[in-house]
Amino acid sequence: MQGRDSVRLYATAWCTTSRLRWLVFVIASAIAIAKLLRADTDFGIYLRAAGELAHTDLDVYRSHEQHGAYGYPHWVLLLLLPVVNLPEPLVRIGFGLLQGLATVWILFDVHRIVRKRIELRAWHWLVFGLLFARWFSSNYTAGQFSLWVAALTIRGIAELDGGRIARGGIMIGAAAAAKLTPLAFLVALPLMGFASAAVWMAGTVVALVFLVPWPVLGSSEHARHLHEFYQAMLAPLFGTAQGDAAMWAGTSASIKSTMQTLLQQSPESDAIRTNLCDLPDATLRIVCYVYSAAVLALAAFAFFAARRHRAALLMQSSVVIITMALFSPLTRSYHCAMLALAGMWFVAEPKPPMVRRLVWSLIAAAFAFGMILRQKSLLGRDLWSALDRCGLVHFGIVGMLVLLAVPAREKA
Repeated sequence: MQGRDSVRLYATAWCTTSRLRWLVFVIASAIAIAKLLRADTDFGIYLRAAGELAHTDLDVYRSHEQHGAYGYPHWVLLLLLPVVNLPEPLVRIGFGLLQGLATVWILFDVHRIVRKRIELRAWHWLVFGLLFARWFSSNYTAGQFSLWVAALTIRGIAELDGGRIARGGIMIGAAAAAKLTPLAFLVALPLMGFASAAVWMAGTVVALVFLVPWPVLGSSEHARHLHEFYQAMLAPLFGTAQGDAAMWAGTSASIKSTMQTLLQQSPESDAIRTNLCDLPDATLRIVCYVYSAAVLALAAFAFFAARRHRAALLMQSSVVIITMALFSPLTRSYHCAMLALAGMWFVAEPKPPMVRRLVWSLIAAAFAFGMILRQKSLLGRDLWSALDRCGLVHFGIVGMLVLLAVPAREKA
């Protein structure tokens, strides 16, 4: 028995050392670099857009049939301006190393936040990796900035947890300035008792989006890019875009996409049907509104109920991030990296009652079949595609929200 305890303690200790961080960094960077050098990824779109920002007056948000469209505020492209004239393979290698760094950053901060509330074991990390590795690996495959949005958001929460309010607000503000969904923290932070962090966050968003590009690009160019960003990214959400909303199209874990996939006939001609019915557009909108209201009510209940819990910051932040993922117009697997904090809470939180363990197992199975077990070579194209469209990841995320709303009873 003593030998088994020693092995467990050694494995748990090794999982928290710098050796493991270096190992994760090397593995993540190697995978990311291999993907970036082997295939054309979204990072190629970012480099093209940065080059156009520097040397032309073209619309950097226009869609390309072969390459897709750029979708971040134009201040992000300023970060790429110093490297646009360097050899592209060298730049891609550098970005791969940054992807590895972001991965380590996220996992370190998740460990730092969760271990104050729950004793983490080596098997927690093993289960976390098996269930949620796709959230990280899809960023390497796609060459996405989303991993750094997640890293900034979770680092901001870690700073708040350490009492560094200004730094936490600035970090979350930087994430929100790059991607709109973290703006939900502007509402949540005052309710969590961090009103001053919300002020720092708002100031960071304003500075990065509206002020930083101004002296670099000039007034007219800066205003033009802001207008083009609105037309390409925001107007489609309100139905005021002149073109189509292709940027927000596609199967994802969001409420809108999941309901549309399950309740309307898919144009894809797979052998396995996943839609339950074929509702008219008007009826589908009503169903989406009702379901969205129910999910929002559940999230509000979980958020305010968590205030009485000793892990209040961890649980409330997880609720906010889950709500962001569910209500975002598009939530693909690479957008879900910021759910890592909620994912570790889901894996490590106590589950004493048998009913809770059963619910946990069903949620874990949804994530497993929606991600790690959904392999085209293993399942075949039809079943692989069907599992992607039947909402498993979406309902897994909703399940995490349910467990947050009804947390396990704390030990006295």
